[in-house]
Formats: sequence, structure tokens, C-alpha cells
Amino acid sequence: PMNTLELIQHTFHQAILKESECNYDFISSSHPSQRIATYRQTIFHTLINALSLTFPGIWALLGKECATHIAGNFCKQQLNLPSTGCLDDWGAQFPEFLNQQQILENLPYLKDYATLEWFRHLCFCAADSS
Repeated sequence: PMNTLELIQHTFHQAILKESECNYDFISSSHPSQRIATYRQTIFHTLINALSLTFPGIWALLGKECATHIAGNFCKQQLNLPSTGCLDDWGAQFPEFLNQQQILENLPYLKDYATLEWFRHLCFCAADSS
């Protein structure tokens, strides 16, 4: 059984990810759907921005509008969400996601380029060994 905090966290999580199925009873507001929409927009904007910082070449190759749209689709899939509180640890699945997008099938090099950017990001975030 979940304690009260776990229940609130679970309900908030569902409200962010499953908009059509959410229950807003846990929000003390006369406009709960608008309040949760603000959180949803902030969360997804932050995740998309994190991807744009990790994969700047993909944004340059696809253009901001296209890359942001693709990244938004990536972020909306539960299995692609961050598993830690550090966004520097997140994004390893993005190259494969790019490779699976039918709209990008004429750009087969994107997966390799994104993989290169991911490894560059890991190197940048690695501890200094000197």
C-alpha cells in the first residue's frame, strides 16, 4: 500500500503523462487542469531543452522546429523519461529513437551523428582524471 506522499507523487505523475486519464482531486484550485498544464509544459520544455543541449548538431541538421517536435515525441514516451534527477545522465536512447522515426528515414546518418554527440556529452561530463 502507498503512503500519502507516494500516492500524491503517483497521481501527479499520471496527471503529467496521461492527460486524458488524470484525476485532479489532489490539486487545491478552482482551475486544476490549467495548473497541471503549466507543470506539464514546464517539464516537457525542460526535457526538450536538455536534449537540445546534449544534441546540438541534431538541432542544426533538422532545424529547431523539427528537432523540437521529434524530441517532444521522445519525451512523451514513458520508457524514455529520465531515471535519475540528473539530466546529464539522460538521453542515451535518443539516437535509436531518431533511427525509428519514419519521417527521418531519408536521413540514416542521424543515429550515428546523435550517437557521436552522446559520447561527446559523456566525455564532457566525465570526471577529470588529471
